[in-house]
Amino acid sequence: MKTLLIALLVTLPALARADEAEALYNQTCVACHGPDGKGAIPGTPDFNKADSPLHHKDEATLARSILDGFQSPGSSMAMPPRGGMPSLTEEQAVALVRFLHARFGGNK
Repeated sequence: MKTLLIALLVTLPALARADEAEALYNQTCVACHGPDGKGAIPGTPDFNKADSPLHHKDEATLARSILDGFQSPGSSMAMPPRGGMPSLTEEQAVALVRFLHARFGGNK
């Protein structure tokens, strides 16, 4: 019983973060990245392609790009810092990267 409780205490916060990350993506990121991750506006990377940042950058770099903003080389558009959501935390950015990997693949 004690082992089950410990497992739940470890697993439930991770599940809550995953649910929160999906909600953040669907409320904020989807406007530019699209529900399918293919990019809804020109210059937005397609998360499904092997050459996307999601597939060749590590988790820390991707989270930093979310927090600091990012402009793809050759693109006239740039992702604003924190995806335009000033209250986004570092923990939420990491959870978003993990959600993106789970949804679209890439480095883990």
